Amino acid sequence: MTKLRAKNLSDEMIAEIVEVIDGWNSEKLTWGILIEVLRTTGLPEYTRQALDRHPRIKLAYHSRKEMLREKRFNGSVQPSAKVPLDDSRVEILEATVNRLKKENNHLLELFMRWLYNATSAGLSTADLDKPMPHVDRDTTPDDVPSARAGKSQTKADGKQPVRRRH
Repeated sequence: MTKLRAKNLSDEMIAEIVEVIDGWNSEKLTWGILIEVLRTTGLPEYTRQALDRHPRIKLAYHSRKEMLREKRFNGSVQPSAKVPLDDSRVEILEATVNRLKKENNHLLELFMRWLYNATSAGLSTADLDKPMPHVDRDTTPDDVPSARAGKSQTKADGKQPVRRRH
């Protein structure tokens, strides 16, 4: 019998998973253990590949693993049952700050790449700073043919589009 596919991860679910990772206070973090913990929180079961495909989850996971590795190297990892509440809260906040710094750096690198490519394509900074056009989704101009209204659609050259059967 095959398993049914879990629904796609929403932004809220991704945020919840990232919070679980940021709050991870066990000595070991693996995809398998994380999936088991997520199952106990009531989230649908996802594979490692599905979780790893989302950049925020992937970044949070690798960031937390790196912090755990550094603590293990320094000998400061304590079992989760012995960690006082205040230290646990500080550790969660440190993990969150570390992850957010990495996310911010990633977004800055992405922005710089886009800016470079846009200026290479001849766009100025003024062009890039223009506000988004307003879109009124409630109305449709009269001159635009509507497929829902039963009107035929024509191309700019006056020809009918080719309809293909699937």
